[in-house]
Amino acid sequence: MQQIQQNPSNTKSAILIIARELIQKDGVEKISMRKIANKLGLTATSIYYHYKNKEEIIAELVKESRLRLSSYISNRLRNINDPIQIILEGFKSYIDYGIENPEEYKIMFMLPYPSNVSSKLKENVADKTEPSIIEISKMIVELNSNLKEVSEHVAHSLWLMVHGYVSVFVSSREDMIFNKNKVYEQLIEIVNKTITSNYE
Repeated sequence: MQQIQQNPSNTKSAILIIARELIQKDGVEKISMRKIANKLGLTATSIYYHYKNKEEIIAELVKESRLRLSSYISNRLRNINDPIQIILEGFKSYIDYGIENPEEYKIMFMLPYPSNVSSKLKENVADKTEPSIIEISKMIVELNSNLKEVSEHVAHSLWLMVHGYVSVFVSSREDMIFNKNKVYEQLIEIVNKTITSNYE
C-alpha cells in the first residue's frame, strides 16, 4: 500500500481496479469515492487528487474496456483484406470477446451511467472508442454505393443485433442462450443480403 501512495500512476491504476471490482459486486450506483479509498487504505480526499469524482472513474473504466475490445478486434482482423470478411470477422470477434469477458462487457454496455454523469464525459468516451462503427459504414458503402445514405444506420443495426446476442449470454439467461455457430450463420446471411440490397 505504501508503494501505491508513493507512486501516482500506481494509485490511478489501483483506483480503477478497485472501482471495477466494486461495480461488479454492488452495481454502479452504489460505488463511492469513500468506498474505493477504504478498500485501498487511503483517505477519501487523496483520491480526488487523481479523479474529480466517481463519474470520471466510471467513464475511464468504460473507455479502458472499450479500448481493449477494439485492440482485440484489430488483432483478429490483422491479416484479412476482403471487406465482407472484415465485417463478418469484426462482428464475430466482438461476440467472442463479450462471451469470454462477460463482466467487462457489462461495464462497457450494460451498466447504466449514474444519472449525473455529464454528457461531456459520455462524448469523450464515445469519441475515443467507437471508430469501428464508422469504419464498418465506410466498408458497406464501398461494397454497395446504393447504401451511402443509410450506411451508418445499417452499421448500427448490425451492431445492435450482435450486441443483443452477447447481452443475453452475459446476463446468464440460460433459457435464452443461442447456439453461437447458428448466430454466425445468421450473421453471414444478413450481411450478405444487406450488402447486395438496393435499398431503393
